[in-house]
Amino acid sequence: MKWLILDNILRRDGLSFALLRDLSYKSDIGIRLKKNLHYFDKNMLLNELVEVNKWYEICEYLHDMTIDYRIKKHSIGKIKV
Repeated sequence: MKWLILDNILRRDGLSFALLRDLSYKSDIGIRLKKNLHYFDKNMLLNELVEVNKWYEICEYLHDMTIDYRIKKHSIGKIKV
């Protein structure tokens, strides 16, 4: 029942569980992303974020989707990491 409700919410917004799976980026960092930032090498993390951004830029699933998102400047991210 719970999955049916979640599926209906996703479909209302033009999404599905399959599409969310396809939109998931596979990280190569090798550290669980639930860890605090001090577990990560700063340069490796920033390089990974650049790769994620490139992947989403070419992701064909996103071209026809109307979505709201906010992308911060790379320089701001460097300050915060």
